[in-house]
Formats: sequence, structure tokens, C-alpha cells
Amino acid sequence: MKLLFVCTGNIFRSMTAEYCLKDYINKHNIQGIEVSSAGTCNIYYEVLPEVIRALKTYNIDVSNHRQTFVTRGLLEKQDLIVAMSKEHQKELEEKHGINSKLYNELCYGVKTSIPDVIDVLPDWEQNRKAAEKYIKSVIKYIYNSTPLLVKNII
Repeated sequence: MKLLFVCTGNIFRSMTAEYCLKDYINKHNIQGIEVSSAGTCNIYYEVLPEVIRALKTYNIDVSNHRQTFVTRGLLEKQDLIVAMSKEHQKELEEKHGINSKLYNELCYGVKTSIPDVIDVLPDWEQNRKAAEKYIKSVIKYIYNSTPLLVKNII
């Protein structure tokens, strides 16, 4: 199975879901799942230090991560596309005619988004402590949800 996580910049939510799932399938010796992630916004961004630090607390190293962007060709190669928010799901449908599932839908059966830090804290750059707290909470949420995701997709 080829699974693609999609968010906006591919430097926070979809990247975290990718690396958490890779970590989980590696630790549990699960075969047959190829995992990747991509962003809908074709603008280069660096992974925030707060994201790198938070993932390191789970022994997940994203230092070699390179942004990938959504393309029609990439989407067509996937068996399952997982959108991190309703906005990503809508964009995939409208721009590419692709049906995707929401992350929370697959894990918990609820059609809700995982908001980006800028959606929760528009002033996140001036309020780095609050941003770091939110980033940690999202990463913890995704990390802890990964077993449910695996259970529901296999």
C-alpha cells in the first residue's frame, strides 16, 4: 500500500504523520506500507526548530526531510491519500479530482481537521512559546494516534 499524507507546507503536520508512521511500522516490523508526505503550497519553507526538537523527544529524526509538493503524478501513484485538514481535502478534490480521507476520520471516525499553528496562533512568530506548546501538542497527538491509524488501514 502506498500512503501519502498531505498538508500545506509539508514541514509540520503531514511530515510528522509520515515520520511517526514510518517509525511505528519499523518498530513493529510491518511490511507492505510505503509512506510519504507532500504539501499543497509550492513554496519552500524550512522545518521549524520547534518541530525538529519535539519529534526528537520521540527519537524521530527529520533532519534529512525535504519538502515534497503535491503533483497529479504523485497523487496517481497512491493507494490512500490522507489529508490533514478539510481544506486540504477540498483542494485535492477541486484541483485534482482526488478523493482523500481526513487523518482524524481514519483514526477516530470524525471528520475534523488538525489545524496548522498559524490557524491557531496567527501571531505565532511573535509568540514562539505558545507556538512551541501547540506544535508539541500536535506532534504528541499524531504520535499517539498512529497505532489507531495502522489498525484502521490494514
